[in-house]
Amino acid sequence: MAWDLWGVASSLQETIAAFGVAGPAADRLVRLAGLWARHGRVQRLLGATTEGAIARHVAEGLAAVEVGRACGGGAAGGWVDVGSGAGLPGLVVVCVWEGPVVLVEPRQRRAAFLELAAAQLGVEVTVLRGRLEGHGWTGEAAQLSNRQWQVASARAVFDPCTWLDRSGVFGPSTWRTVHVREGWRTPDGWVLGARRRSAHGIVLGVRPECFT
Repeated sequence: MAWDLWGVASSLQETIAAFGVAGPAADRLVRLAGLWARHGRVQRLLGATTEGAIARHVAEGLAAVEVGRACGGGAAGGWVDVGSGAGLPGLVVVCVWEGPVVLVEPRQRRAAFLELAAAQLGVEVTVLRGRLEGHGWTGEAAQLSNRQWQVASARAVFDPCTWLDRSGVFGPSTWRTVHVREGWRTPDGWVLGARRRSAHGIVLGVRPECFT
């Protein structure tokens, strides 16, 4: 399990263990961090280039997974990550989530990295090249229309309010994870299902009030 770039697998595992992740899932997360370290600088996938920064990204993804599980009552249904980029939080989700995961990313180079990473991690994931626009899905992601999801995530591609507005394509039963700073208030018409702190702020799980 050695991480030949920094030799810090044990340090990263402290972050992973804090979320109760062990066994093969923990091994996958360590390998994922190594992939980010090796490919990130060359392909400019991540702004994070240090061990600590990458570990914080892993922690943020695991916080999103905890929110998804808490909102779903422990069940692991379908998860869709929009604007996955380098795999934040999508590839972290893939490493530990028991249900099916779809990653949506419009940029060819990053979509190819997501597929490469999934193959090297030994996990099954669907990568679709497309976007979520104001009028709905585009590109390969158009096939997602009318599909039902337990959780939908988008970390950095939208501001929180735009994300909630566009997430109407998922229907009222889907929980949306929202990455926000301290002090952000859930807008009217949305119900808070779970909340977790992360190194970069807070991850919330919300869905429309009309479903409650």
